[in-house]
Amino acid sequence: MNLTVFALVWIGLLLAIPIWIGIYVYRDARDREMNAPLWTLAAVLLPAFVGLILYLLCRSDHPNLHCPQCGGPVRESFALCPRCGAALKNRCVRCGFPLEAGWTVCPGCGEPIREDAAAYTPPVARRDRGLKWLIAAAIALPLLLVLLALLSFTTFSHSGSTSTGGISSVSLEEVDPDSALGAWTGGLQGQEGIFVLSSTEETGDGQTSASYWIYLGGVEALQSFTQFQEGGLFGGDKRMEVALVSDSHCPPAYLILAQYTGDDPLGPLLITLDGESQPYALTEAEGPLSPETQLLTY
Repeated sequence: MNLTVFALVWIGLLLAIPIWIGIYVYRDARDREMNAPLWTLAAVLLPAFVGLILYLLCRSDHPNLHCPQCGGPVRESFALCPRCGAALKNRCVRCGFPLEAGWTVCPGCGEPIREDAAAYTPPVARRDRGLKWLIAAAIALPLLLVLLALLSFTTFSHSGSTSTGGISSVSLEEVDPDSALGAWTGGLQGQEGIFVLSSTEETGDGQTSASYWIYLGGVEALQSFTQFQEGGLFGGDKRMEVALVSDSHCPPAYLILAQYTGDDPLGPLLITLDGESQPYALTEAEGPLSPETQLLTY
């Protein structure tokens, strides 16, 4: 796995929890008419979830209550909803004092309380679904980071194997017309595009040796370099990239030989032109095509 990509994934996951905490605390504190910006900063900046724990302890004095009729935020002390005028508490029939549930006499005038004295609907508290998901994420994300660390260790260990490769240009006049390479290039005369003849074999020391003969017909580009790419976030076969650069002075048709020797098998060959991936026609050779047997000797 590419080290830069892995580092970006780690940083993104580490930032996800503070960002999520900040969004949750800001919205919840705003609904409870608390100091939302101050509590958000405390919850995000204080380490080890200290800010979030302090907020959860302090918010109990600011219940998230809403009017059952219009849904607007109300306080526990409100007898009426300030937005729609809905009755939220029972009132004393004698003095009109707002009464709390469980009282038997009015504290304002001593009048006995009758529950059926007036119709009212107490405010309701909204269910806090966000906290449940926040706690689940706070538990799951560290486990995911540990899993990524284990996978990255396996990937980096795998990518430590030796790999060598090279690239060189070959004139068509150097190709032996009686060789397999000569028969292949002879059939491509006059065609335009990128064509690849590949051969792969296992060497005696357990390594893989691959040769790619790349025919450029009417492509205004020259070879630049080769490099190896790891196979994605969770590992996989390496890929050999042959990089081309635009050049209007290149011959109408010529060959490029790209070679690879290494412990790991190769994935599909990648050919790029000025950084953009290019399509090509691939032909698998029936046997090894070493330069010594495909080119003329002088």
